[in-house]
Amino acid sequence: MLGSLEENLDSYIGQAMEQQEQQGFTIDNDNKADWAVRKILTLQKKNEEIEQLAELRINQIKQWQEQESAENESSINYFISLLAPYAKSQLDGKKKTVKMPSGNISFRAKAPEFFIAGNKVDGKSLRLIDHIKKTDPEYLKIEESVNWSEFKDTLTPLSTGKVLTNDGEILDFISAVEYPDTVTIKERKL
Repeated sequence: MLGSLEENLDSYIGQAMEQQEQQGFTIDNDNKADWAVRKILTLQKKNEEIEQLAELRINQIKQWQEQESAENESSINYFISLLAPYAKSQLDGKKKTVKMPSGNISFRAKAPEFFIAGNKVDGKSLRLIDHIKKTDPEYLKIEESVNWSEFKDTLTPLSTGKVLTNDGEILDFISAVEYPDTVTIKERKL
């Protein structure tokens, strides 16, 4: 009951405010400011609902896509398994492609995959790194990087866009753009 009364009151106040808005509305008192906050909160909730609906639909579409693609891939794999023996029998030794009127059937060598304890090996595999350190250090890659999050705290942006270090050095290879403060509206929890 209270909710619908508040909605009616907000609607009445909102109509009056919107009429003023069309005539160059300005916020010059607490009532108008509070009305604007309520308006923003309502629009933020609406955006959240839009986001939730879009996410739901996107997930449904992705599920449909995965299901349809999986069915097609299954059929593709089936036909490839039927075509491969026939195509191999048609190869003349040097060529690895059989030309058909509708398309080509090609064979390509596939590189092996490597695993350590069931996990695919990449350059960051710790057991591989330990082994290479001991046996073949020339294969180690050393990468340098800057701790940017800490270093940037030591910099001071100047109004010219240049950057000053805490030592007083101007870094001419870095520029800075400062932005005005952002305004955020959040619902007050009672």
